[in-house]
Amino acid sequence: FIKSISYTLNGIYVLRGGTETTIQDYPGRLDLRVYGIQPCGPMDQLSFQLANLIVGNQLNTEALEITHYGPKLLFYNSIHIAITGALFKIELLLPYSRSSLELPMNAKLFIPAGSILDIQSIINITNNGGCRCYLAILGGIDVPTYLYSKSTFISCSAGGHQGRALKSGDLLPWFNNNNNNNNNNSDVDDNNNLEKNIIKFVIPNDIILKFTTNWEIQVLLGPHGNPDYVDNNNLMELLNTKWKVHFSSNRMGIRLIGPRPKWERLDGGEGGSHPSNIHDCGYALGSINFTGDMPIILTAEGPTQGGFVCPFTIISSDFWKVGQLKSGDTLIFKPITMNQALKHKKLINDYLNYIKKLLDYCPLIIQKPKYFNDINDLILYNHYYKNDEFNIETNSSLLLEYKHNDILIQYRQAGDCYLLIEYGDSKSAINLLLRMRIHQIQEHLGLITDLKTMKTKPILNGLIDSAPAIRSLLVRYDPIHLSQNTLIEYLQTIEKLLPFHNNINLPCRKIYLPITLDDHWNNEAIQYYMETIRSKASYLPNNLKFIANNNGIIGENDINQISNILLEAQWLVIGIGFYLGCPFAIPINPRHRLSVPKYNPARTYTPDGSCGLGGNYMAIYPIESPGGYQLFGRTIQTWSTFGTIGYPFTNYQPWLLNMFDIIQFQCVTELQLQNLRRLAFAGKYQYQITDSILNINDIKQLEDSLDEDLLSFKQKQHIAQKHMQQIEIQLLKEIDSNNNNYYYNEVLNDSQQKKLQELDDNHKIIYAMVGGIIQSISVHNDDKIIVDQTILCTIQAMKTEITIISDCNGKLYHIYIKPNQLINAGDPLFIIKLDQ
Repeated sequence: FIKSISYTLNGIYVLRGGTETTIQDYPGRLDLRVYGIQPCGPMDQLSFQLANLIVGNQLNTEALEITHYGPKLLFYNSIHIAITGALFKIELLLPYSRSSLELPMNAKLFIPAGSILDIQSIINITNNGGCRCYLAILGGIDVPTYLYSKSTFISCSAGGHQGRALKSGDLLPWFNNNNNNNNNNSDVDDNNNLEKNIIKFVIPNDIILKFTTNWEIQVLLGPHGNPDYVDNNNLMELLNTKWKVHFSSNRMGIRLIGPRPKWERLDGGEGGSHPSNIHDCGYALGSINFTGDMPIILTAEGPTQGGFVCPFTIISSDFWKVGQLKSGDTLIFKPITMNQALKHKKLINDYLNYIKKLLDYCPLIIQKPKYFNDINDLILYNHYYKNDEFNIETNSSLLLEYKHNDILIQYRQAGDCYLLIEYGDSKSAINLLLRMRIHQIQEHLGLITDLKTMKTKPILNGLIDSAPAIRSLLVRYDPIHLSQNTLIEYLQTIEKLLPFHNNINLPCRKIYLPITLDDHWNNEAIQYYMETIRSKASYLPNNLKFIANNNGIIGENDINQISNILLEAQWLVIGIGFYLGCPFAIPINPRHRLSVPKYNPARTYTPDGSCGLGGNYMAIYPIESPGGYQLFGRTIQTWSTFGTIGYPFTNYQPWLLNMFDIIQFQCVTELQLQNLRRLAFAGKYQYQITDSILNINDIKQLEDSLDEDLLSFKQKQHIAQKHMQQIEIQLLKEIDSNNNNYYYNEVLNDSQQKKLQELDDNHKIIYAMVGGIIQSISVHNDDKIIVDQTILCTIQAMKTEITIISDCNGKLYHIYIKPNQLINAGDPLFIIKLDQ
């Protein structure tokens, strides 16, 4: 009986995982950005949707995102697929065949059962741009959802396939589907004629985008641009700069190398002493975020909230280009108007609709629209409108400002899908009544998200959600259904109609958290920053000492004094964002409100549970992540991916802190904290939580009661901050004078260039597929090299370790690189003398 049962595995067996191959769907967890949950999803949304379109899926169906070097996959069953994006070399080894068939991209392909698909690296990386391709499978991939999406979120080990990139030995099941005919290869004439039946349809070459290494990306001004943060001339200088992509770029953010901005203001007031510092606010997806003087493009897994300015924002329909940026690429930002952004959104929709018609009516010839004659000129280089339509003198990031009840209200453009509403002056002191006003507006708009359903009930068609902060509200909307002007007019109306409430009682929780101050985990992160990003700064090498000195606490006992303030303070959570429900909190008592600038530039690594200060705000980093706050200690877990830690975490709310919670720290030793963190990980730690009532009027009275001690402390703060600011300015000048960009070195000298030119056909050059830092070299001259086996070196790039494996047999002839050397994509790494 058992022998009579027929069973065939329905899916793909992973023979090689590739550099970083993950499952993503579209648009990921976009609705959860308001709680600091990164949406994930495809980095290049256009190529992702195109792959699904070609294979016959819904545009949002999950697919594989492949970065730099791809996987090798064994198909147990016959299936249709499509691969789009950057131009990768793709080979198919058919069953019972010894030779491989090279496959085209942008085509509907039939993969017979038993075939091996080998997606290698980008073809001719020095001439072809991009770094990612997408593999769509008819019917999709059968993996569970996490927080309403199948997208892989590596940072918190959730979503996709086991919350990680694919590796050898994985099995990916796909959905049973009437169009997927098991393993009988019914889509072909016979097994001896498989090759002729593989390629079902190829998108015509003249409408396929040919990626570049020199990109032009369209932006809208704002939210923090001209005229108050950067003047018109300096803003245009930033926009006309040819920026270079830094090797420490990845799905969390694209770091850019270029000139320092010339700020219109000297400091950020209570947001921090650097002019890029602001009171924390929500970030629009695609914001160009200046963390100090370094710009970072905020991407699919980037922070959702923070305290740095964003002078311009990438439009939603051009955001796909960010997904193809690799280290060493260059780009310029092209400013456009809101009308142009809407035209471009329609253009991208027209492009996808035209390809859909080609597929629907194949093999009939579909007339191509005249304006698609040069698709690359139209979409890649944005020649779809008159160049003279944008004028910096008539375009501003500040759309409207006015006063109501003596409160300054500003509406700031934040891309084509977001509007930032700000209350009060950007440098003004913290005012909790303004935070209550924001909560009131948010409630009226129907934009308070239900934690169990993660849905809002917006009052206007086209409103989607919002992210509140201490003095701002970031509103997301659909510009197709709700125009920017209509939204602003409605917001003005409700400002006048809604009464301003002063005496508000809010239910809240008081949460006691253990903390170790000046811990070794954060000190190691600071040391790593000094080794990889910046060796000298006013806040280095000890952040806690800097916090004390920057607030006028100086002397042998400075760390003890500042530690007492941090422990005495009751921290009120006034915002949730950044990463994975990260809380932003301020001390209720103004006598505990310290002020510090953020890192310049930001760190690439921060341990989970780290506590830091930026401006007046305290944040607790829920997971390992980048960050710019000054680190002062580490606490227990505030994030539980699947809610397994137990109360108060749940599977639908895996973050600990909610809006208006009150945090009280309790000092413990490092050993005690280690033990408590182990208990929490095992689900055995009992979080100390009590219910309470928060009276905003009482807090306001406390803020207004200025005595001589508080005034004296504020004066000392001001003097100390000016002094530390001058030290920082001097250190930055030293970096500039030494031309110490600590980013890239040239690989080749003149003699090495000559050696390259003298090579014959018996030698093969191994080039870098991506820019980065050489982490290790595994071979020596004259070593025997075996194809697909010999590891040549490891490159750290895009926050990933990329292993370079030989693709030929021979003997190692020459090594161009050294450990810890910085390289660009396309640089020669090794020369191999080929076996004859």
